[in-house]
Amino acid sequence: MRYSQKIERHLGKILVAPALIGLSFVVVYPLITNILMGFQDMNMTQPDSSGWVGFDNYRQLFADPIFRKAISNTLIWTVLGVILQLMVAVPLSLLLNIEFKGMGFYRGALLIPWVMPSVVAAFTWVWMYDGSFGIINYFLMELNFISEPVIWLGNPDTALYAVLAEQVWKGFPFPMIMLLAALQAIPKDIYEAANVDGATALQKIFRITIPQILPSLALCTVFITIWTFNSFENIWLMTEGGPLNSSETLTTYVYRVAFQSFDLGVASSSALVMFALLSVVIILYARYISKQEAG
Repeated sequence: MRYSQKIERHLGKILVAPALIGLSFVVVYPLITNILMGFQDMNMTQPDSSGWVGFDNYRQLFADPIFRKAISNTLIWTVLGVILQLMVAVPLSLLLNIEFKGMGFYRGALLIPWVMPSVVAAFTWVWMYDGSFGIINYFLMELNFISEPVIWLGNPDTALYAVLAEQVWKGFPFPMIMLLAALQAIPKDIYEAANVDGATALQKIFRITIPQILPSLALCTVFITIWTFNSFENIWLMTEGGPLNSSETLTTYVYRVAFQSFDLGVASSSALVMFALLSVVIILYARYISKQEAG
């Protein structure tokens, strides 16, 4: 009897153990290996380069103007990307929460960007941005916003923001669906009571809707921040970080250093910088959750 009670007491640990062991091989071991590589000279183009170099990789990294440009581009890319995705997702989720004819069709249609393969989406936008026959230039010229075609992806002033438009288009359906689920979970009794009290539509949105979906909104923000920060396929396929490194982000920088320059030590160092920046987001979200639980 005592033996069965001991097993029951530790049943949760026993069931979780295989997942933790698998996670250690998939996450913990590569992370530790990457940390160690960041302090070693591992340039594959120089066979005699090996050994412990301390913080030399980090000094080389922060002395590189392209890396500093990649950091600033990544911050612009992430902040604007998250804000714009939420600016699109929040109003659409509110509209889709209203019952109207064809509601199911519109909900499904707005998921198309999210389910579309990244390669297909990227090349579709490349064709749309084409300076000769792109549909974006055509419409802008028809509306007299521009007088001649613009090479959106070939201009250092517009390349990053042109790719960002594709990122927002492809990413907004996820927070839209999550927020729509949160909206549908709000009890209708609250709105009925607000109607009895004579609350206006704006008062209901700011006093009822937003506070009720705030936890889901915070979780959405964390997810899309991580995904936007780690975006690689669309940037690489559309501009490869160019022209003149104008759309270079940390993900494309790490890829370029690791698989074109074959300097795994510097690439590991830059990957750890990425990990440190993302850890700030996780820490902020953890503090928000702890405050919510304490409150």
